Amino acid sequence: MGTIQYIFVVLMLLILSVQSWSAPKVGPEPTAQPAQEDMGDISPPPSGIAPLRPVFDYLRFYESQPARVLPYLTEHFRGGMDPRLWVDQTRALLAAQGYTRLAWTVHHLEMTDTGGEVHVTTRARIDGQELLQKEIFVLVRTSEGEWLIDDWRLE
Repeated sequence: MGTIQYIFVVLMLLILSVQSWSAPKVGPEPTAQPAQEDMGDISPPPSGIAPLRPVFDYLRFYESQPARVLPYLTEHFRGGMDPRLWVDQTRALLAAQGYTRLAWTVHHLEMTDTGGEVHVTTRARIDGQELLQKEIFVLVRTSEGEWLIDDWRLE
């Protein structure tokens, strides 16, 4: 990666991190409604999307509005599940764990023209216990130039 590209990526990370930290916190929905109602106005991600946007949106909306991250996920990431079923199972899993993401920081980025990895340190609460977890998001770039999350794992 060239020096100018590296500086650009670092500046984008700083800007997006500041925006995510200063953004109002979205609380959990009062009741778990069927996924259909929050799937209605989802449009596919725009073409030419920045590689980090899917990860940032995932980190912001996964717990509170999982349907909102569907446009950024591959079928592989969903384990072949129907999108509506994935949303329902995600909500059930999060509720059962009492999972809340408290804060996160991107600490490593590896990109090529066709894919990459984003390493994130997350401070979360599960069943009332705070913990740090290191997450790795694997990205793929589609032939249309869109960046999607293809895999996720804990480090």
